[in-house]
Order: sequence, then structure tokens, then C-alpha cells
Amino acid sequence: MRKNKSERTSASQSPEAPLVEAAASGAEVVEVNLAYIGPDYSHGIKIHGEPQLVRPREMSAAEVAQFLERHPNRSNWWMPEKKYEP
Repeated sequence: MRKNKSERTSASQSPEAPLVEAAASGAEVVEVNLAYIGPDYSHGIKIHGEPQLVRPREMSAAEVAQFLERHPNRSNWWMPEKKYEP
């Protein structure tokens, strides 16, 4: 059975999409510490639409949320930190 276009689009949605949607909607979200796993840089990263170099490793949680509102395609630069309990 073939899927129609809307089913294919929603099924192919990235795993980061809920993170981006929650940040963009302003919905109450349980606080999660995010670890930066994006591209390595020494001075910063130039992103189209940003007037200055961005330094994602140094962003606060609020700055990350604002950044993801402007650049949802960069959501794969962060992932939730895992807590290891002995």
C-alpha cells in the first residue's frame, strides 16, 4: 500500500522535530540539559542570517531555544545529556 504525500512527509520528519516544535511553540517543557554535538569550530560558525559568528557550545538553554526558532534545521547540533547513575 502506497502512502500519500502527507503521510510520507510526517513519517520522514526528523527525530529532532519535537524539540524544535516545543521550543517554537513556547509550550511548557520539562527542562533538559542539552549537549552540543554539532560541527567543531575554533572562532565560531558563520550562519546565513546571523550578523555575527555563533558559538553554540557557549549558549545558555534560552539562547539555544531562540537559535532553534530561527534555525530549526540546526536542531541536530544538540542532544539531551544522558545522566548516568551508578
